[in-house]
Amino acid sequence: MTQTQDWQEAFKFALALGLSYMAALSMNWTHPLWAAFSVMTCSLATEGASLGRGILRLAGTLAGCVLGIVLVALVAAVLKGAEVDLEIAKLDLEFTEVRTPVDGYVTHLTVDVGTQAVANKPILALINKNSFWVSAFFR
Repeated sequence: MTQTQDWQEAFKFALALGLSYMAALSMNWTHPLWAAFSVMTCSLATEGASLGRGILRLAGTLAGCVLGIVLVALVAAVLKGAEVDLEIAKLDLEFTEVRTPVDGYVTHLTVDVGTQAVANKPILALINKNSFWVSAFFR
């Protein structure tokens, strides 16, 4: 190449660089500098180098997309498992409540901290507050 051709190529490169940067700015890109990097990549010395880099970037992008899809599927499965665990924990929490059909008083409480209830073995007695009365005869 002659010196004049070198200057022409440099001018074309600078013009393409400036135009791509201005276009990126006008489209409000968050990082307009990447448009300039694209022009630099495309203006490599040989066409094969630009094409090779483009193919590698495309392959990397595709691999990233596949990996992203796999990660989204895994996170969805983990989230579903966590939701199931939450429902089981809510159900277990409901089983810790003791409910009675009547208002009353607890007597004969035979439990301490850590005591486990066993089926068909009473651990307390409940006296219905409406089931007893006192009668007296005053003179």
